[in-house]
Amino acid sequence: METNPTAQILVVDDEASVREALCAILEPEYRVSTAATGPDALAALERHPVDLATIDLNLPGMRGDVLLERVRREHPATEVVVITGEGTLESATHGIRHGIRDYLVKPFDVAAVRESVARALSTHTRQRLRIRLWQVLEDVVDRERDLPALMKSLDAELFANGLAPQSANSDTHDPSDPVAAVLRSLAELIEREDPYMAGHARRVAHYAKLLGERLDLDAETVERLRTAAFIHDIGKIGISPALLSRPGALDPAERARVERHPELGARLARELGLDDEIVTSIRDHHEWWHGGGYPSGARGEKIHRFARIIHLADAYDAITRNASRPYRTMPAPQAVAAELTRLAGVQFDPALVKAFLPLVSTPAKSRREGRKTTTPPRQRGPRKTYGGARP
Repeated sequence: METNPTAQILVVDDEASVREALCAILEPEYRVSTAATGPDALAALERHPVDLATIDLNLPGMRGDVLLERVRREHPATEVVVITGEGTLESATHGIRHGIRDYLVKPFDVAAVRESVARALSTHTRQRLRIRLWQVLEDVVDRERDLPALMKSLDAELFANGLAPQSANSDTHDPSDPVAAVLRSLAELIEREDPYMAGHARRVAHYAKLLGERLDLDAETVERLRTAAFIHDIGKIGISPALLSRPGALDPAERARVERHPELGARLARELGLDDEIVTSIRDHHEWWHGGGYPSGARGEKIHRFARIIHLADAYDAITRNASRPYRTMPAPQAVAAELTRLAGVQFDPALVKAFLPLVSTPAKSRREGRKTTTPPRQRGPRKTYGGARP
């Protein structure tokens, strides 16, 4: 279960020994303040809003159930966990009706308190994230998209993956970063609009991770790279689905609209609080080594290393993904390697291509997927490039 060391918790209990015990349990992970009465608690909340309050129901003067009602009414962003010696079915029902996150009975178990608080704060974080995501998507999504329907589908996706606010599960891939976890779910939702793109984000993330490991990047850096690769196309949420899935060539105006997706994705990631390295990687993943890419035409090592890796992994998936179409066969590893080599120093960082080629040379992945490997027929016309970049 994830924890948030910046979370502020208010412990409300009239017994000093209980306040001290709860502080001892929670202070290693959170910032904790205390109050002995209901009025003191409300005054503290007015001075400094908190993320979560633990409330004893048996308080002198203002009873805990009255305090609970006022906290939920006057400070709705504050989560509440009841910790009381007056455990009754009636008081538990009252608390649930007023939106408490948990109900613990004294004497309490240390592990149960920690788990309850962590779960409540996780819910709190994800709810705030969902509100922020809606606000950002309102400015980013294409007007042809139905935003309420999109959010409903995303909620279903998050719930299925144990990431929804109402789910007690945590994201098994990256529990410390709910923003990245939500954006991964959104990326997979976008892919479902085009059956031939299914699994693209996962594959690109996998190839980028393999290359990062070959480059001897440390584990933490590889994980950030994998996250950036998984959500590299998140900006496509701002492009019309009909335009993204349209067969054939796009006219210049349509192409310009599609080429906005790296900047839209970077904006979405930035406004949701992802770090600059991931934001920059999303923005620049269509830049070319020789400067012919977009959106800025950056070249060489001025392109962030993550973006260069993702661009190569993205192109590799584009080359091999065509084999998933009914009338295509998997290109032989030698043919794929030749194509990447041809574009090294033009579209791709040549050093990265050199490091990536050993990963291409084995046909094991093709065999596991049951794909036939052949040398593709000779192309006619202009030589092909990959990843939507400009020739």
